[in-house]
Amino acid sequence: MASGPQPLGQLGSELLARRLVFVTGKGGVGKSSITAALARISSRAGLKTLVCEVDAKGDVAANFGAEHVGFKPKSVAPNLYVMAMDTEEALAEYLRLNLRLPIITSLGPLARAFDFVANAAPGVKEILVVGKLSWEVRERNWDIIWVDASASGHIVSQLASPEGISELFKLGIVKEQTAWMQEILSDPRTTSLVLVLTPEETPVAESLELLERLRYETSIHVQACVVNKVLGEPFAASQAALFAEMAHGKYREDFEAIAEGSADALVAASELAHGLRTSRSEHIRGFLSSLDEGIETVFVPYFMGAEAGTKLTIEIAEALMEEMS
Repeated sequence: MASGPQPLGQLGSELLARRLVFVTGKGGVGKSSITAALARISSRAGLKTLVCEVDAKGDVAANFGAEHVGFKPKSVAPNLYVMAMDTEEALAEYLRLNLRLPIITSLGPLARAFDFVANAAPGVKEILVVGKLSWEVRERNWDIIWVDASASGHIVSQLASPEGISELFKLGIVKEQTAWMQEILSDPRTTSLVLVLTPEETPVAESLELLERLRYETSIHVQACVVNKVLGEPFAASQAALFAEMAHGKYREDFEAIAEGSADALVAASELAHGLRTSRSEHIRGFLSSLDEGIETVFVPYFMGAEAGTKLTIEIAEALMEEMS
């Protein structure tokens, strides 16, 4: 990316004005890469940035070329830190900070008891994830936190966990704790969600279903959708006509000579790219027509041959900057 902070348009400025942003989407759509790219943008804008990987698979860390990322935030670039969520360590931190218990190096029997309770009462493990993130916001330890959240099938239960736990405990310290978490999560000036999808049938269908669930089951503000891996048109209209002539018309022999006998493979690749582009465009149009008013949409191109890592993250960040400028 170019040196120095880059100018942002309305969407970019509004995103960076949030304190806590969840990024979710169906597995395989590039959620972690988008999260890492957004974090690069905020850190280069001078914001002290934390990226939290909820599933702790190492995907976000890999996008910064970092290894051995744990619960304690690790610096990976100026203004940019990465951490991996760990519910046992989050529990130990909660007990120390909120219940004033001494630092616990090993939870032992308490951890096993917690697992028993967590399995019996849905939402207990989820509340530790949301609680840790909300606490970081409340304490103003960071200017912005990007959450590489659980995939679309699990994000709703995480975001709804404070309300669910609050209904279980009508009085006492647990009720008090969930109240301020709910306040942070439901404030659209503080917290928002970015949904990542690819222009394919299943990700589009699941994304629309998720948006409906988020609307009715949570109080989260969905701020934007990032349509990732968008294929560009292989030819302009005039170029397509010329290519068709070369591939199937009177210039076929010349085309064979230029392609050194691989004309059929080139034609097949071109027609495949054109077909994918056409079908994906239809999925994008269907998604946009069903999207609620007020949710911004950003498009990120498909970077051919680029694997997950620092290079891809920088390319995506540049594309996002251009889209949001």
